[in-house]
Amino acid sequence: MTARARTARRGSARLAAVAFGLVLAALIGYFGWRAWQRSAADVAPIELRESAPVSAEKLSARRAALADPTRAWTRTTRRFELTAEDAREISPLDAPNQQYDPICFLKHDPNLDLNVDWPEHPKGRWNLRTNSLGLREDRELAPQFDGLRVLCTGDSHTDGVCNNWESWPHRLEAALRKAHPTAAVEAINAGKGSYSFYHYRGVLERLATLEPDLFVVAVYGGNDFMEVTRPWYFFAGAERPRFDLEDWQRLKAARSTDAPGIAQFWTSALYFRRFPDEVDVAVSAALALSADIAGAAGARGIRVLFVYVPSRAELAPDAEVERSRATLTALGLTRADLDTSGRIADRYLQGLAALDVPTVDLRARFRAEPRAPYWDRDQHIDLAGQAAIAAELVPWLEPLLVAR
Repeated sequence: MTARARTARRGSARLAAVAFGLVLAALIGYFGWRAWQRSAADVAPIELRESAPVSAEKLSARRAALADPTRAWTRTTRRFELTAEDAREISPLDAPNQQYDPICFLKHDPNLDLNVDWPEHPKGRWNLRTNSLGLREDRELAPQFDGLRVLCTGDSHTDGVCNNWESWPHRLEAALRKAHPTAAVEAINAGKGSYSFYHYRGVLERLATLEPDLFVVAVYGGNDFMEVTRPWYFFAGAERPRFDLEDWQRLKAARSTDAPGIAQFWTSALYFRRFPDEVDVAVSAALALSADIAGAAGARGIRVLFVYVPSRAELAPDAEVERSRATLTALGLTRADLDTSGRIADRYLQGLAALDVPTVDLRARFRAEPRAPYWDRDQHIDLAGQAAIAAELVPWLEPLLVAR
């Protein structure tokens, strides 16, 4: 395609961005394992657990592999391909209705069609449906698409605690079709609960054969930065800082006051308070992976856009303190700890700007909503939040659609 050919010329610049980002991120890593799982039939009780330490033998073997020049990456080498055993160390593969993938580490089971009771939803329930690729789509995808094809990914907020057509990728497609009825546009929802930056990189590699024109990555500030560093340590052949027994006791105590918040942002807030140096680790790792995504996409002639999705705690920290005093007390957190996510987001977005990678920051848009756009039940973005993301992205995508 003509548009793709123009974009492909930027490949060398994107690859340079990769190199810069990887240098920027050397000497870093992290912990932070998501300590909860959500059943497709309902929101399951949150299980706070720490993954078993990686053995010294495995770490030594990983370092040896990284140092082996015969295993250097080539154009045909998959960047982060893992066996099921290794993928289990950095992804929650034992949750229901999902399966191992060597590139994304995990994905939805294909052809799901599950009803989820949800009192806050206008209809009291929603449907979790996937196609044969395990994507949140009601239909199969054609191998090629003669129009603007947008591949979207993110964590559970993009996956959607809602029907497929209510998620922001599909609302975005519907809005663009309504504004430009003669144009061909398709937005694909490749989001998945438990995803973070390495998974986003895997989505690009796994689905690059669909030849999207644009790859949109929705980064969730509540836990994506904490979660990126565990696989970062794994690939570096190192062990990450770990919560001690007192930390886990605090988390278990806080679970009784705000179990959904523990999953969405409180665990991350506690981690960065306990290990403040890991803020630098998380920012650098996130920038390195984002630069790598941008470089890999640019080499394929695919544009990229990173979208920052804030947690509820970021929108109004003072109000969150009043609402969550019992949780803060249980965790030993203060008002200042609620600002950590915002500081990380600022540094991350500034870093992407320095790399000339386009971004959209949703914090102002979400603060302008009549009420915080999250389900009270589990703190995922609600239908208003999904609609707000789509509305914010329409002006960004319209020039790409018109230029075709």
